[in-house]
Amino acid sequence: MYILTQLLVLLILICAFMVILSKNTVHSIFYLILVFCGAATILISIGVEFLGLIIIIVYVGAVTVLFLFVIMMLNIKIIELNANFIKYLPLSLILFLFTFTELFTYMDFVFPIVDTTGYIN
Repeated sequence: MYILTQLLVLLILICAFMVILSKNTVHSIFYLILVFCGAATILISIGVEFLGLIIIIVYVGAVTVLFLFVIMMLNIKIIELNANFIKYLPLSLILFLFTFTELFTYMDFVFPIVDTTGYIN
């Protein structure tokens, strides 16, 4: 069960990155559907069936399909990535590092790491 959960988490992470990196907006929506279904599967596997089904009904059934219909009706053209991507890359990396530093600092504060001796670091 542990290996299956780890594979499912890996699939969710890959699909979440593909939502961001996909050039086609329709493909991004399909990856988003896979992320929501994976999260619902994890919730169902740990015994929270109601929340898993609510995620499938509300997010996949309503919100994501609404996004898909709006994108298809607007007929958004696929825009190729231009040179501005490289220009903003250093700023995005700095913001990424700052965000994850804050996240892990907060997590260490809320969930302190306990070593094998029982003392809190």
